[in-house]
Amino acid sequence: MAIGLTTTLSPAQDGSAASWGLNDQSQVSGVATNDGFMQSAAGHYHSVALHHDGSLSSWGADDFAQISNTPTGHDFVAVASGRSHSLALRHNGSIASWGRDHGGQVSNTPTLDGFSQIDGGAAFSIALHSDGSVHTWGRDDQGQITNAPHGHDFMWVAAGGASAHAIRTDGSMVSWGLDDYGQVSSAPHNDNLMQVDSYGPHGVALRHDGSLISWGYDNYGQVSDTPSGHDFVAIAAGMYHSFALHADGSVEAWGRDNHHQASPPAGRWLDISGGYYHSIGVIDSVDLSADPIFAGSTATFHVNHGEANSDFFLAWSLSGTDPFISNLGVQLFIANPSVLAPFGLNPQGAADFGPLPVPHSIPAGTDVWFQGVNYAHGQQFELRTSNMLAITVL
Repeated sequence: MAIGLTTTLSPAQDGSAASWGLNDQSQVSGVATNDGFMQSAAGHYHSVALHHDGSLSSWGADDFAQISNTPTGHDFVAVASGRSHSLALRHNGSIASWGRDHGGQVSNTPTLDGFSQIDGGAAFSIALHSDGSVHTWGRDDQGQITNAPHGHDFMWVAAGGASAHAIRTDGSMVSWGLDDYGQVSSAPHNDNLMQVDSYGPHGVALRHDGSLISWGYDNYGQVSDTPSGHDFVAIAAGMYHSFALHADGSVEAWGRDNHHQASPPAGRWLDISGGYYHSIGVIDSVDLSADPIFAGSTATFHVNHGEANSDFFLAWSLSGTDPFISNLGVQLFIANPSVLAPFGLNPQGAADFGPLPVPHSIPAGTDVWFQGVNYAHGQQFELRTSNMLAITVL
């Protein structure tokens, strides 16, 4: 066995990226050791991560320039990875792609702005536009491109190896592409879904009630071992393993674990992503929570832990849509102008924000996504929390 074929665990500290699993291309040991990360994405043998200041870092295999062609700049708000290519979403909703391009997954990247979500498959990519439409590009050998659904009522997208999924605002889901293990035909269609993820021949989805459902290839328990419970707030799928984040930031992992890719270190996680035989995540450095939300009442938001003596403001939106780059439900409490006023954390890094009025117009079943921005040191950066709480309006 080559020396590189080892199972490695990178350090885990608040706001830092941690990686674990197969390390044959330095996809684990090459992880950036500084803190200040907010999101990460794992490919087959490489990873990409987003810093709080809007810049990017990549490491691991560089055989298709997935590391050396990483774009520069400080205006990025999200990252995603395909097998050997990566994507990054800018603040204006435009998309940068780099890495392997054998299916046009890089060169055919849309030139529009206004996108709100991105994901990469084996040789194609998918993006959700803020107008609710689904865009796909790259290889089309399994109908990943030509069979993409039409309409303007979508709220979440995901790409598997050669299959894809898109969730509508009513919680139903459309799936298309390669179906050799039931990753399309066995996918849920009308199950009140809010998130979906896929990497290889299986998929996992999060329901509005905080429960999980998985389907497709199950040789390693990635379907049959799906955990139960109703307190999950985020999901991620690797090649043969999956993750789900609890509301408290702890993580459940299941599926193939031959390189310990499904054995994350303990911690409160902000973000987590599965690749081929390695995984990556970001340790949470801020804890947000809120009082129960009822239409027509008030709500108070709590920063329980953060960078002391920093100034923050909170934004939130409907149905898990990024409040900084989308027009869907932005500033839920817009009736109160003070929502945009920064507030300071005390020396212990805690503060309360509110109470703020909850409009009577909020429909039952509304999901709220919190996001904070820290103005420390004169720089603005987004700070997502492990909570990203899906709070149901009763």
